[in-house]
Amino acid sequence: MYIFNSSGNIFTASGNKTEDLKLYLKLNKSFNDVAFDVENDKFYVALNENTIYEYDYGTFTQIGTKYTEGTVKDMYFRDGYLIAVSKVANSRTILEKVRVWETPLKTIDLKTIRLEIR
Repeated sequence: MYIFNSSGNIFTASGNKTEDLKLYLKLNKSFNDVAFDVENDKFYVALNENTIYEYDYGTFTQIGTKYTEGTVKDMYFRDGYLIAVSKVANSRTILEKVRVWETPLKTIDLKTIRLEIR
């Protein structure tokens, strides 16, 4: 387990006093909020630049990028989506729904399809 702070530092969380709250690593960026997809071993960090970065929780490597309309202030993960409370122009607040993983496309058997060219 780890503890994240918005400056990009990640600390260990352990029941062992000698291992608890040790700096584990530093992401190369600070962020506004973090959300976790525990089932798929991923986490997401939202930056001021209308960007959300996707990371592999096991390796802490960046594996994807998502873009938002506004600057994300709060973010939650639910059912394959990031739900973000964002600020846009004129300090308006909006709610954004960002898909983070795709459902596999339906497989089509090309042997059963007949094309007619005229």
